[in-house]
Amino acid sequence: MPLRPIELAAAGRPARDPDGSGTRARLNRPSTCGRWAVLPLLAGLAWSCAPTRPALSLGPVVVPMHTNAESGSSEAVTGYYATVFARMRDAWSSGTADGLRELRVLLQQHTRPDMPADAAQRLRQFARLADGLQFELELADRCRVEHSSARLPESRSVHTPQSYQFVMPPHPSGAATELGGGGEREAAFQVHMRLRDFDAVGEVVDLSESLTLRVDRRTRVVTGHPLVLGFQSPAAPRETVIREVSIRVELLPCVVRLGDEELQVSQPGGRRQSGDPDRLSPAQRLRRGIAGYTACCTFHTMLFPAGYQAVQTQPLATLRVALAGKQAKHFPHQFLAAYFMPDQDREAAMALWIDAVRVGTPAQARVAMGALRLVSRANLPVSDRESWLLWWQAHQQTRGRRAK
Repeated sequence: MPLRPIELAAAGRPARDPDGSGTRARLNRPSTCGRWAVLPLLAGLAWSCAPTRPALSLGPVVVPMHTNAESGSSEAVTGYYATVFARMRDAWSSGTADGLRELRVLLQQHTRPDMPADAAQRLRQFARLADGLQFELELADRCRVEHSSARLPESRSVHTPQSYQFVMPPHPSGAATELGGGGEREAAFQVHMRLRDFDAVGEVVDLSESLTLRVDRRTRVVTGHPLVLGFQSPAAPRETVIREVSIRVELLPCVVRLGDEELQVSQPGGRRQSGDPDRLSPAQRLRRGIAGYTACCTFHTMLFPAGYQAVQTQPLATLRVALAGKQAKHFPHQFLAAYFMPDQDREAAMALWIDAVRVGTPAQARVAMGALRLVSRANLPVSDRESWLLWWQAHQQTRGRRAK
């Protein structure tokens, strides 16, 4: 049976049950909030009846600002330019073309005729740094290192000193470039050479050498003709079969005069420290052990023994002759053959070396394992025959599965 609605009496009074049973439904105490609900209405009525007052007439409001005693500018203006300078420093510190573009935009946006004198001086300093960074980026695109010994193939032997030259072409604008900025100030380039020597087994010896190329006062003005500075790398030891040469040339911190404009270039101190970039002297940078000057150019080459061209032309045939001779004087030929071996001949060459690992003398097996490591790039020691034989077995099984 559906429930019938219960009719309630007036608020605060009990109501009878509609079925007439005489029982009364208990109700909660009625809320008194209704008494206070009319108060906002009465207050609004009283406000509308009150007489209106005329609005106060106030003049301009002046908020006093504290003044920086050193610059004479308000602290708000000083803080604003401090934020701008921090953004400029970050853009310059990147040392990239994007950072240079951002720095140019910031200089254009925040250069104002009514700016404080100290802020104007700092902006001029950053404008000078931007010009210096642009010169550095252009310098990296123009400079190069040449292997002067490469002109004579017979002189490009790993066992003879090699001659190189650093070349700095004139500025594209045609303006004279004076390294050192005139006077008694000097300019110099730092040459870093990394030499990696490989013997007949593939063992590596790393060598590092640094040279300073000082610019002569008679030739430090570059205009019309390139600046050419020569240097040499030492000859490799007799047991070296292949030498890998990596060269990096950097411009040391100096003043450069480009036409009538004086630039401060190669300031790694500001790019590694949190202080102002133009307040670190070269001596401070050197004391802090800061590296990474203006990278002018890099160079990479490989050096081989005299007569390597015959091995380069026929590496597999050279390998067969060298293995048949079984003489120590042919060990370098095997490693050179491994270096020049084309992809299509590698399987045949590795089979020949595995035979030498299996039945050769300890010295022959060691050379064969060094050549195998170079060709296969397997990271196994050159003194463990068993590991190489197991590797060859697994290699053959893998090739068989791929062939199916």
